[in-house]
Amino acid sequence: YYVRSTDAATYNVALKVGATSTGRTVKLQRFNGSGWDDLTNFLAVPTMATWDSTLPTLNASVSLPAGSSTIRVLVGTQNYVDLDSI
Repeated sequence: YYVRSTDAATYNVALKVGATSTGRTVKLQRFNGSGWDDLTNFLAVPTMATWDSTLPTLNASVSLPAGSSTIRVLVGTQNYVDLDSI
């Protein structure tokens, strides 16, 4: 994802993400020009009853510099998550 922040600050991020099994995780990372820096630790993905369920919201805080940033959502070793938005 490409984001632009006016000020260097800590921002709240809401991910619409879920999984039908426990143990699923995601983390947010920012590209630093030569590699990826962690913005969060691995976060537990909320479970949902079925893949057709309304996705829960997972909230996180990230520190971003002023200007443009490229961020990504990295899925943990237990894959299969449903990510609708960030």
